[in-house]
Parts: sequence; structure tokens; C-alpha cells
Amino acid sequence: QINLNYESTQQFNELLINNKNIEKLILSTNRTMGPDGIIDICPGIQHNVKISQLILNPCFIGNEGSEALANALFKNIDIKEINLDDNKIGLLGIKALSEKVLGKVSLIRINLSHNLLDEECGEYIGKSLETANSLQYLLLNCNRLKDKGCIEISKGLEKNNSLIELQLDYNLITDTGINALSKVLKNKENLMYLGLSSNLISEINDDFNELFGWLRTI
Repeated sequence: QINLNYESTQQFNELLINNKNIEKLILSTNRTMGPDGIIDICPGIQHNVKISQLILNPCFIGNEGSEALANALFKNIDIKEINLDDNKIGLLGIKALSEKVLGKVSLIRINLSHNLLDEECGEYIGKSLETANSLQYLLLNCNRLKDKGCIEISKGLEKNNSLIELQLDYNLITDTGINALSKVLKNKENLMYLGLSSNLISEINDDFNELFGWLRTI
């Protein structure tokens, strides 16, 4: 783990370029790094194609930083875990990550909780799930996906047979989104853990209660 700010990232990028054998890169709690900082080190990340674990929470990389990171990881064939919790990622950022990272054959786990993902972002996440055949853990807690986002994610889940855990806590989802999700999950045997706490689901929602009966809800 290394503490960086926007002034030291260029030097750190040189270190990354001079070392081709980095497998784990943990840059937690670098809030001052921001978009400019992650852009500075993206050439080094791209150079290290063997990185399997990348932890960047919280670094406040935003949409611009997410786009640069997606490009840097595009040719990485070993990435297995990415943590982008609390990074101010919105529509443009998730679009880039969905198109270039989420569907990678190596990726097993990605954390996108505590970001700025709204209902429009669900479409990109859902489409990426259709081809994300290795992804097992998708964490989306504490965003604002709402019903529309949940419905789009449900569409992607129809074609996904790899996901084991999906976390959607604190996303302002109501019965409408839950009903769409439950219809899909009734026919899915791979998903074992579903996080739906602190949403806007009524206690008498039959679909949710049935879902809770056979799926472990966390």
C-alpha cells in the first residue's frame, strides 16, 4: 500500500513502468489523487499486464479517471479483482468500465459501491453482465440505481450464469424493481447471495417474500 497525491503520481508511474512483475496494486485511501493522479499512473498500470488485484478505494478518480483506467486495463488478461468503492464514478465512467473491463474473461470480483451510479447506469451494467462469463461478485451498494437501473441489471442477469453474489443495498429500489429481479432469479441457479437491505420494498411484496424463501438474502 502506497500513499499518493497528485504531485507524486508521475514518479510512481515511472516506478510502475520499470517493474513488469507487479501482481497486486493497493492504493487505498488516496483521496487527494483524484482524476489527474490516476491518469498519471495509467501508463504504468497498462505496462503491468500481470496485475491481478487492483484496489483504488477511495481515490476519487471520477469519470475521467475511470475512462483512463478502463483503457489501461483493456489488454490486461490477468485482472481478477478491482475495488473502486467510493470514487465518484458516474455515467461516463461506468460506460467505459462496462465496455472494456466488466466483461473480461479473468475478472471475478468488482466493487462499485458508494459511487454516483444512477438509473441510467443500469443499462451499461446490464449489457456487460450478458458477456461477463467469469464475474462472480458484483457489489453496487449505496448508489442510486432505482427501479430502472434494477430492471436493466435484471435483463443482463437473464444471460449470465456465473454471478454468485449481487449486492444492491441502499439503491432506492421499490417493489417495481424487485418484481422484475425476482422473475429473472426464479430461473437462475448460480446466484446464491443477494443484498437488498435498506431499499423501498414493501413488507407484503409477495415476489420478494418468495425470493427470500429460497435465496440467501444478505
